[in-house]
Amino acid sequence: MPQAFFLISLASCVFMTGLIWFVQLVHYPMMLSIREDDFDAYRREHMKRTAPVVILPMILHLASSLALLIWPTRGVPEWLLWIGAGLAGITWLSTGLLQVPCYKKLEQEGYSVALLKRLVRTNWVRTIAWTAHSTTLIIYLAQIPYSSTARIVIE
Repeated sequence: MPQAFFLISLASCVFMTGLIWFVQLVHYPMMLSIREDDFDAYRREHMKRTAPVVILPMILHLASSLALLIWPTRGVPEWLLWIGAGLAGITWLSTGLLQVPCYKKLEQEGYSVALLKRLVRTNWVRTIAWTAHSTTLIIYLAQIPYSSTARIVIE
């Protein structure tokens, strides 16, 4: 059971880490170049297309991080699991408390350079948290005895 949770956590976290770096360095900054007249249509399309891509991996990431606390792998330090779960929690808190409010204000107020810059700036929280969690999962993998690691790959 822990191997499945670990693989789900690793896959979803690494996926979100790659995606968030793209969003942080390319997608969000490019929003600043959208013409003000076109921004609302762009924002709506962005929300419609982004949600299906991120919802399932984010849910899997959080759920599997918590599952690893309940069903840990033998030989992996408990503190590493708590750090991972905490980082998963940070991504959700940041999304709910920082990024979603920016989107809601953009929906209500329309194009705003200040709000878009705030979105880019606050998104660093998620970028760093997902990157750090991917790192802890790689450390986690290195802590698993070789025979268990081979079993994870084979099963």
